[in-house]
Amino acid sequence: MQHTNSLIHSTSPYLLQHAHNPVNWFAWGDEALQKAKHENKPILLSIGYSSCHWCHVMERESFENEQTAAVMNEYFVNIKVDREERPDLDHIYMSAIQTLTGSGGWPLNVFLTPDLKPFYGGTYFPPKPMHNRASWVDVLMHMADAYKSRRDEVEKQAEQLLGFVTKNVAFKKNDFDTNPEILFSNSDFEKIFTQMEMRMDKQHGGFERAPKFLGTMNMDWLLHHEYFTKYNNQQNNFHHSKPSPIEEGKGEVAKENDENLFFNHVSHTLLKMSRGGIFDCVAGGIARYSTDAEWFAPHFEKMLYDNALFLQILANEYSLSKNEQIKITIEKIFDYLMEEMQDKNGGFYSALDADSEGVEGKYYVWTDEELKQLLTTDEYEEIKNLFNILPEGNWEHGYNILHTTLTPTNKIAYQSAIEKLKQERKNRIKPLLDNKQLLAWNALLISALSKCFLVLKDKKYKLAALNGLQFVEEKLINNSFPNLFHQHTLGKSKHNAYLDDYAFLMQAYLDAYALNFDESFLHKAYQIAQHIHQNFSNIDSPFYFFTSKNQTDVVARTTEVYDGALPSPNSVICRCFLKLSYLFDDNNLFAIAEKQLQEIKSAIVQHPTSFANWAIAAYEYTNGLTEIICTGNEAANFAAEIQTQFIPCKMIFISNKNTSIEKLKDYFSEQNKIYVCKNKSCLAPVNSVAEALKNI
Repeated sequence: MQHTNSLIHSTSPYLLQHAHNPVNWFAWGDEALQKAKHENKPILLSIGYSSCHWCHVMERESFENEQTAAVMNEYFVNIKVDREERPDLDHIYMSAIQTLTGSGGWPLNVFLTPDLKPFYGGTYFPPKPMHNRASWVDVLMHMADAYKSRRDEVEKQAEQLLGFVTKNVAFKKNDFDTNPEILFSNSDFEKIFTQMEMRMDKQHGGFERAPKFLGTMNMDWLLHHEYFTKYNNQQNNFHHSKPSPIEEGKGEVAKENDENLFFNHVSHTLLKMSRGGIFDCVAGGIARYSTDAEWFAPHFEKMLYDNALFLQILANEYSLSKNEQIKITIEKIFDYLMEEMQDKNGGFYSALDADSEGVEGKYYVWTDEELKQLLTTDEYEEIKNLFNILPEGNWEHGYNILHTTLTPTNKIAYQSAIEKLKQERKNRIKPLLDNKQLLAWNALLISALSKCFLVLKDKKYKLAALNGLQFVEEKLINNSFPNLFHQHTLGKSKHNAYLDDYAFLMQAYLDAYALNFDESFLHKAYQIAQHIHQNFSNIDSPFYFFTSKNQTDVVARTTEVYDGALPSPNSVICRCFLKLSYLFDDNNLFAIAEKQLQEIKSAIVQHPTSFANWAIAAYEYTNGLTEIICTGNEAANFAAEIQTQFIPCKMIFISNKNTSIEKLKDYFSEQNKIYVCKNKSCLAPVNSVAEALKNI
């Protein structure tokens, strides 16, 4: 290589992609930060991630260009950051640019003063002026001149921007009912549903128009809403007798007046996704989003967190519908994760890029001629008809994306063809694998795998979940639990864990308890709760900071509350604190969760698609958590059977003679009993699951 910069010493795949740019890149650290101060130069901070398509484009156009690199090297200290390694930095500077420009995204390019305050930035900049965007070199020269000749203006803008970033999260209160006895009323939940329904695409499934993201938390809330509005009123009708419109073969649209509207939209969406181009029907796994409204043409990158969240909603839906296609999709995603995303240490990698050989999606698409040569006549005809294969291609440049609205007619030919395509793809140049193993995303997957085991009863999910926890405990404990690392890559663990790492792992321990009823998981979740409160608290707000009080290399501490592609760590904390407050009789945790919901209520009701996990927390707070305690020789079997049911706001425990949790000791009996408790009172114990379900 002609050029090599200091990024060559990084373990991040994204930073290593830039290690041979002519730009004199530095990783974020003392060397670069001291250089900026010593030379009194502004910092050019460029943030992205390994599977970011437009990050690759800007690199090819600008960062690999000798003349452009010379300008960057002369006037700036250039720092590259992997947003997945340092989400804290990404949050700070993304907030600044969103404040400045009204939008954000990646690549994120931000100009900082030597004391790390942002004064200008944006996302992708082209090599030449176009579409009302200045060229990258023009931006560089303008910022260099501003810093040199108008320093006072630069400093003033930097102070103002930092002020916006660091101000406390505050939500405008509304004129909804504010009865202190009823934080969330039935009318509030109906308003949430009305807002969410307005955003449903009832023809193609999902929410909003293109580009269309998965919306898994929205769907999860809809299932909760159905349960509490329908099951509570028509108990035995909750388990749906009607198939979805797709399976009836009577059209694709879930009718507005259909009594199974919630179910239809979730089921309809998941089936449309599993048959669309967004889902890889050859090897499994779902892409990050669809570029169109019909789930046809994805942005082909596959993220671990998307697949984890998708598995969770699939498991919840399967517990309701027992739909075979949903089960097949779960198994296909699991196979993909185990074959392509799992490290030998039990942890899971972060992402698979969208691009290969410099072309987005090339790894996944097929020409008609390729299929003819690869498949037998029967196999080709089945694939051609099923996936609408066209000689000229159904996508770009003569390629076909595999998508369908049909089911296979010749299943033998279909399975044989899919296996041949899978084997043939192994001969292609594979997209870059981002081999970072992030604690937060692994924890999300542990929760998902736990739920898959509960509804499918296949031990492979249990084993993978427990191996994932073992990976965390072997590789990501920083000296002593619950001090944790954020990531593990190439044998090295680094970066102190952030709030989402702790929050998602706390949830994972609570979910994994049901795998084998290991009470140490519950104690560890409680330890994490205490650690969060001690190290991430904000004295001016009930919401926790994203970085710990010990983090020293950031200019500000931000608070994340929006549920976006991932649930916000604060919404996960709220839900976990409610559960742990019941289990450990900890009124402080309950009070914190309650204060968070009081503060954010108006935002949940007015903008539920941005606060969907919070909306689920609102249901858990309002309805209270149902505690189900099983004891006796059949306790584990009782618990396992109940777990197959979709029962929101429940916690299932086993009490035995060795129980270490004070609350559970009083329930121990040698006889087979199931207690159903709520609001600190219990019904008389029963000795069958059927009777327990009636009590629930």
